Amino acid sequence: MIRLGNRLFSPPWWATALFVLVGAVMLLLGRWQLQRAAEKISLATAAQQALSAAPADMLEVLSGSAGQAPAVVNAGQRSSGNDTVARHSRAASADYRQVTASGTLLVGQQFLWDNRVHKGSAGFEIIIPLKLAGTDRIVLLNRGWVPVGNSRDDLPDTDFAAGVAGAMQNAENGPAAPVIAISVEGLLTEPSRGFASGPALAAQGPDGGDESAWPKLLQYFDYQAISDALQAPVVAGVIQHIDEDSISYGLAELDGFLKTDNWQAVANGPEKHYGYAFQWFGMFLALLAIYFITNSRKIGRKIKS
Repeated sequence: MIRLGNRLFSPPWWATALFVLVGAVMLLLGRWQLQRAAEKISLATAAQQALSAAPADMLEVLSGSAGQAPAVVNAGQRSSGNDTVARHSRAASADYRQVTASGTLLVGQQFLWDNRVHKGSAGFEIIIPLKLAGTDRIVLLNRGWVPVGNSRDDLPDTDFAAGVAGAMQNAENGPAAPVIAISVEGLLTEPSRGFASGPALAAQGPDGGDESAWPKLLQYFDYQAISDALQAPVVAGVIQHIDEDSISYGLAELDGFLKTDNWQAVANGPEKHYGYAFQWFGMFLALLAIYFITNSRKIGRKIKS
């Protein structure tokens, strides 16, 4: 029992326990939102710095001579839950790098990154593998965003018009697929898994269940699953924010290769998290006021006769 001015504060034990429990949760959630805002600021700052930096050759990046090398995932190798590759599948990294990469496109083995929103419209982003020149390693390129069709079964076309001098053929992509050599400059990023669950890849085809059919729906970036599907080592990252002027197609003339650029360092800015933090702290203050008012009473004065 505590006297505060002309009021006597005497809460029961259960009211105090409830206040402490609920109040602690509110404060923790508010603090978490502030941390999320700081993470968004860090991601945006790192992206801006990377975009203004000179590009590094992808092979130099992989060798470690241009900073810390990204992970490379090999087909058929299961990774532990605590290693770098597993981390890349869960959370976005601020280790953005402007890179150049040269190699051949695996035209017949593309992915449709599902549930991608552009200006409020649902759609896919087309991911195409690029086999790096002189190696067996693959880096993923984001061709850009395309809208969803009339239904979920109406998948977008991943083809693009290609005229290739010499009409060379690539056995990896099927008997009718041309070898398309390109050099590309873009931002190497590590997209987060987010809140996705279930398998990362789903087969697509005329019968809807052919595991060998392409393109494949990609729910989130599980580089181990992608490596297994391609049967080749895959760099744990995606080159995106690609500009048409930064691509050299070699002997090929491509029409419609790049789609709508949909890359953002952060989907929502820190303002959203500051707003949520303000709400949680405001709710805590309201809870504090309710706790005090409902558990205190005025001290009456005795009247002398």
